[in-house]
This record gives sequence, C-alpha cells and structure tokens, in this order.
Amino acid sequence: SIRHLATRAAAASPPPGVWPPAPKPGPEFGEPSPKIYIGSIPQEYQEDDVRRIFECVGEIKEVKILRRPDDGRHKGSGFVTYADVAATERAIHFINDKYTLIAPNHATQKPIYMKYAKLNELYENERATNAQEPPP
Repeated sequence: SIRHLATRAAAASPPPGVWPPAPKPGPEFGEPSPKIYIGSIPQEYQEDDVRRIFECVGEIKEVKILRRPDDGRHKGSGFVTYADVAATERAIHFINDKYTLIAPNHATQKPIYMKYAKLNELYENERATNAQEPPP
C-alpha cells in the first residue's frame, strides 16, 4: 500500500539532515540536476503520496505529477525537485528500479524509473503547462 511503502522508507531513513553517502549515478541518468523525472507512478498516487516516499532521501522543494491537458488525468509520471543534487543522487541510488509502487487497480506494475530532468524537458513542460492555463 501507499502508506506501507512510505512508512517503510521513513523508518529506514537516517535522522533529518544526516544522509548516507551514495555513488554518483552513471551517464545513462543524464546531466546531474536537483530535479528528477519519475516514471511508473500509478493513477491512484497523488503529489502528497509521492512526496512521502521520496522525502526519505532529502529535502523536497516541489512534486509535480504530469496530467493530460484535455481532461486533467494523471499521466503516470512526474517530477520531484530536491533542495540539492546530492538528494537526487541518493534517490537514484536507493530508489530507482528497486521499488514498485503498488496500486490495487493495476495488475501489472513496473519498478520506479528515474532519471535527471533535462533542462529542455524542464523548459518544455513549464511552457506546455503555462500555455494551457487560462489567463488571469
């Protein structure tokens, strides 16, 4: 369950501000960035659920689940922005491809997939989001 994974991750976490060392991710994860792309997020998960799971490796500034512009439905992926690059390194090392987010309505789930967010992905996603928002 969502709570089970988040509780298990929190129980294994060191005290706040004390993080275990993690090796630098390889080049297949892209250029280091405090923002990471996360795939394989089930529809039932919301931003708060994702935050509870990923905050076990560092301070989070923002969580954003990508949604379809036409109906606002969850796309199954999103971004987590950490306070620093070291936290993204820990997330990739300790979480990527090691956990599967379980959801009752999804018979087949893939392990969590992560990579550094590319600068052009950040720009394109912000631009697409802003283009869909109605003017104030």
